[in-house]
Amino acid sequence: MFGSLVLIVLGTMMYLQNSASQVLYMDTAAPSHPGSMNLAASLNSMSFNIGIAVGSAVAGVVNDFVGLRWLGPAGALFALLAAVSVMCLKGYVGSENHPASMSQKLRLP
Repeated sequence: MFGSLVLIVLGTMMYLQNSASQVLYMDTAAPSHPGSMNLAASLNSMSFNIGIAVGSAVAGVVNDFVGLRWLGPAGALFALLAAVSVMCLKGYVGSENHPASMSQKLRLP
């Protein structure tokens, strides 16, 4: 029962994050590369698919070499790397030189 609840919450959070990241990609591409909106629209699903492939490959290697008990710590390591990446990129996304910030200044649609 608890596992089902965790899966529902995780799925809901992924759904909510999907829209925000899609808007960020489109806002970033619009002012600097307006002809590449199709590519910007595909980045979100592409990043999810790359994450699924890399996660599955790493989980297979971890399971083969050190066992099933180490899948959790290996996943936690990836979560830590993701958090560090977000912290490093947070300053860039909010900066004045970011294309999304420029589009808001120029009032582009």
